[in-house]
Amino acid sequence: LVILQVLWVNMHTTFLAGPVIALAFAAEAFGGGSRHSTLTKSDAPGLLVLAAAMLGASLLNPSFHRIFAHLLQPDAWAGMTDPAASIAQGWTQPFITPFANDFAHKGSAMLINMVMLLAAGGLIFYRDALPYARTALAVVAAVLAMKFYMSSIELFTVLIFPLLALSTGCLGTFFTGLARGNPAQAGRISLAGASVLGVLAAVTIVRFVSNSYYIERGIPTRFGLGFNREIVPAEAMEVINRPDFPANFIHLPADGGYLETHLTKGRMAFIDARQALHAGAYADLVDALVGADKEKSEAANKRMFGNWQPGAAVINTTLPYAQDALGRLL
Repeated sequence: LVILQVLWVNMHTTFLAGPVIALAFAAEAFGGGSRHSTLTKSDAPGLLVLAAAMLGASLLNPSFHRIFAHLLQPDAWAGMTDPAASIAQGWTQPFITPFANDFAHKGSAMLINMVMLLAAGGLIFYRDALPYARTALAVVAAVLAMKFYMSSIELFTVLIFPLLALSTGCLGTFFTGLARGNPAQAGRISLAGASVLGVLAAVTIVRFVSNSYYIERGIPTRFGLGFNREIVPAEAMEVINRPDFPANFIHLPADGGYLETHLTKGRMAFIDARQALHAGAYADLVDALVGADKEKSEAANKRMFGNWQPGAAVINTTLPYAQDALGRLL
């Protein structure tokens, strides 16, 4: 868990959830756990040490202790409340967007609801007081999924998993118990349930390893290292790098890193995916290109086109809101 915390702090702003989860289980242990829990009061000190170790491991990042100061800044949580930041997140975090779009627009809310129903439903057969930590984490996960799904959908899966595992175990115990007195039938039920879970896991893994999931949903990354050329402006670089292409051009933030590494020497990309650094420019991009508010759009247009004087716009139509930006430019 300490090693995972080092990865977490270098990959996502929700890294403080790691020590918090350890503290939650320490509280559960201090309370004596439950009849089905392996935690006892003697486990509490070890879990407190684990929480401290995970917090200390969070210092192993390029910003060292300053990363904690960043979490106190308003823009660290802007994506949860600011619509403009949510749009910018769609442009800057293409790995999140397909999940969020599915959840919001394509009926995949049913998948989230099914997970929450399974986590709660299995507990009907749980014959003891609910374990504090797992229940509290699952409640927080449900609130995040319903209120701030776009910026917290990954955290939802992490927080609800412990209760989901417990609930699934309860369901398995119940169905196996239906064959009480018939060991052979109980064995067949257990094997069938394990087989279904195994097939689901195998299909999921194959979908990711084969890269089919990423391609179908327009995600730029590939399994492992690399990128899908169909999702980034790979073929457009031939035009963008021509001598007669405008030196100043604007583009969507998600393409910034790719453009920066493929532009001819001496040329610079306009913007990239560092949302906190480019907050003002993101707001102007959203207002000028998407144009939800007429008054703000006109002011943003003057700043964007007056200050930067771009001679071209590179619009990646695989990204959310690109259609709106393209239509507005036309």
